[in-house]
Amino acid sequence: MENAREARRARVARAGWHGGLAVTGMVWLSACGSLEATPPAALVFQDADSGRTVGLSPGQQLVLRLSATPSTGFLWQTATAPSAAVLTSVSSTFEPPTGGGLGAGGTQVITFQAAATGRTALRLVYVRPFDPSVVAREFTLTIQVG
Repeated sequence: MENAREARRARVARAGWHGGLAVTGMVWLSACGSLEATPPAALVFQDADSGRTVGLSPGQQLVLRLSATPSTGFLWQTATAPSAAVLTSVSSTFEPPTGGGLGAGGTQVITFQAAATGRTALRLVYVRPFDPSVVAREFTLTIQVG
């Protein structure tokens, strides 16, 4: 009777050890899978960052937060479009200032996404769409993806 109990305890202990390995393995595989699914954090640049060279990973977003006052007629527009094979345009929105009155300046937020490995140039100009010959400001970046 005593030997039967010891044999059963040994089987349960071995099963518990193997079961623990299985659970540990599933947790580890699950964690690895979730790390690959997490996209890299977006890189954010402002007016003062003009002229820089920046590195992105494929799938990573590039967010430009440029000061703008649309009530004057001026908007940020792409003058030199980046290579679409390397960087694609996602969106462009305007954020008014908090507590500012009508016509107050705010921030134009322009988002791009790195598509594939490569190098491209991006040039934006602050112009009135009805008179693009008058360039009030310029913003440039060189983007290296990979």
